[in-house]
Amino acid sequence: MTLYPISLNIAGKPCLVAGGGRIALPKARHLAEAGARVTVVSPQFVPGFADLNAVLVQRAFEPGDLEGMLLAIAATDDREVNRRVGEACRARGLLCNVVDDPEACGFFLNSVVRRGDLQLAVSTGGAAPALAKRLRNDLEERFPADYGDYLAFLRQARERTRSRVACPALRARIADELASEAGYQRFLRLDAAQRTAWVDELIAHNLPEAPT
Repeated sequence: MTLYPISLNIAGKPCLVAGGGRIALPKARHLAEAGARVTVVSPQFVPGFADLNAVLVQRAFEPGDLEGMLLAIAATDDREVNRRVGEACRARGLLCNVVDDPEACGFFLNSVVRRGDLQLAVSTGGAAPALAKRLRNDLEERFPADYGDYLAFLRQARERTRSRVACPALRARIADELASEAGYQRFLRLDAAQRTAWVDELIAHNLPEAPT
């Protein structure tokens, strides 16, 4: 199987989770954190669901629950229910993730390291979730929390450069220097004002000289 990796913008989009147990809870939480309009259907809910920004429907799943949904996650503790959710999604052309059943999945949930807007995702195509978890732990050590601030700095530097440097090749040269390992280490040593001055120095150095 060859997967097509994408990052979906689901802010404001309706998404369904079937299941109200400990497996379904993080699935629903991650959807809500991404800004989705989450509906969770289950006869029972573990306590954590009460804290979610989600609509809780306390009953068994019905195919009509999928009406208008962008995607669904089948995460009950009943394989037969999960299978029915997956089949109902396929009949409607909806993307569905069915826990513990890779063959029934239209998409897989990656193991993700988040550092602000930076996301590092690991997927094993549903074959080995434990390996994905181990690799995620390795990435958490490799990319500490300050990478979120670093990415925010790179975003601001990119906007500053675009407004002052017309040549794409010169902008790319500045971006490459800022995003290098040496650039990251320098970022850590500087305060906010010094970082801005650093970007300005790079811009001035790469601007073509005015004719005399």
